[in-house]
Amino acid sequence: MITTQRVRSPVSWMGGKHAMAPFIVDAFPPKEVYDLYCEPFMGGCHVIAQKPLWKHYEVINDLNGDLVNFWLQLRDHPEDIAARLETLPYSRQLHYDYHACLFDGTILDPQERAVRWYYVLQSSFGSHLRSTSSTGWKNAARSLGSGQPHSFQRFNFFPHCPAIALR
Repeated sequence: MITTQRVRSPVSWMGGKHAMAPFIVDAFPPKEVYDLYCEPFMGGCHVIAQKPLWKHYEVINDLNGDLVNFWLQLRDHPEDIAARLETLPYSRQLHYDYHACLFDGTILDPQERAVRWYYVLQSSFGSHLRSTSSTGWKNAARSLGSGQPHSFQRFNFFPHCPAIALR
């Protein structure tokens, strides 16, 4: 099945190509010219999320293991990931607890790690994670520019989970 549906990526990532993705995809050669798309620095997957789903191979990867795990879990278990995230409150304490367990050696099953990683990423100032210290919890009541509360904006990708999982 070939679809031209373009999906918004749920991941904000440093160096992300959110704004440029449509232009990058429009600059691709005709689909008949290649049969493999490879993206070694997938990050937020903005380009592949905007690229039409054609009948060719797509290979994506990244150096960040938690990022790769999140995409694998979202691909394989989109409903489970969405359901687990929907039940979480927007909480400063939860942010710091989850951040600590991501970097202190706590063993988590892949789905739970993906949920906690995404929660911390989306509730971090600047949507940036690092192991040395937390960048801080987004404590603004509303996200700048959108006027939406963070808790709503954080999981607005749920309707797109099936389309993302097809990738």
